[in-house]
Amino acid sequence: MLYGGGIFGLVLIAFWVWAILDVISTDESMCRNLPKTVWLMVVIFLSGLGALAWLLLGRPENASLLPGATTPRSGTARWDAHLDARTGMHETAREREERERRARYAELDAELDRRLEAKRLEEERLAAWERELTEREDELRRREEAGGGA
Repeated sequence: MLYGGGIFGLVLIAFWVWAILDVISTDESMCRNLPKTVWLMVVIFLSGLGALAWLLLGRPENASLLPGATTPRSGTARWDAHLDARTGMHETAREREERERRARYAELDAELDRRLEAKRLEEERLAAWERELTEREDELRRREEAGGGA
């Protein structure tokens, strides 16, 4: 009985330390139900019960068992699928809005560039047409002068 109790105590302490490390290393935006600092206090002061509460109620859904790992297990969907492309970290709503705003501005810039290029090509076409008409008019004047002066 004493031997079983000692092993259970070690497992409980290991679980408690794992939960503390997991709370510390989890991104604050990924914590569920309570802010990260409150979760840390719950886990520290309620030890095993707090660690169990973190595991069931505070930890990001579908996260792997490594402390701080917020990537989904075995291909399951995350509760928010948006990741920052550079860091692989979960992006906040503000970062997502900024990314979408920049993408929209890039689309508008590309559209403006297309319109400016089309306008430039049209102006070149009209200038070439005007040069051609001027050359034709000059040729006709030369013919009239050559024909009328004879």
